[in-house]
Amino acid sequence: MSESNTIADMLNYARKFNLYYINKLDPERIHEPLVANGISGNSAYWLIGHLIWAEADVLMSCLNENVLPLPWLSHFAIRQDQQPQTELPDLKTLRHELEATHRIALEVIRKQTPEDLEKEAYVRPAKWHTTRKKGLFHCVRHESYHTGQFGLIAKVQGADTP
Repeated sequence: MSESNTIADMLNYARKFNLYYINKLDPERIHEPLVANGISGNSAYWLIGHLIWAEADVLMSCLNENVLPLPWLSHFAIRQDQQPQTELPDLKTLRHELEATHRIALEVIRKQTPEDLEKEAYVRPAKWHTTRKKGLFHCVRHESYHTGQFGLIAKVQGADTP
């Protein structure tokens, strides 16, 4: 198995854990932020959009591919002002784009040759000059980072979680 296939498989494996918890979320509470000790965090809705942003914008630009044209994508970027919800997709559309963007990202990753993986890359949000391979490692880590957030939100919403 090639290194690019291994990286794609790792990213897909991490996504499956997120989907496990996303599928346990209460759709009626999808926009509720997670609140702990009086501090408000992100909602599950925003986190789903953020995963799309990470693959559609960050990963694609790291691999020197065209960013996917989703007009609402910037709303889910880190350090961005959030747009009013009326300009954002509904949950069904968001879930569809989560799947479609992931499928495209995996295809693009699998096309990377060993030489491609060693090419320079720039991870915009982190302002990080690195290699494509390390940028992809970051994407895998980023995906799995949010698993705990989805799990906690699902638990707070009353889902039966491990």
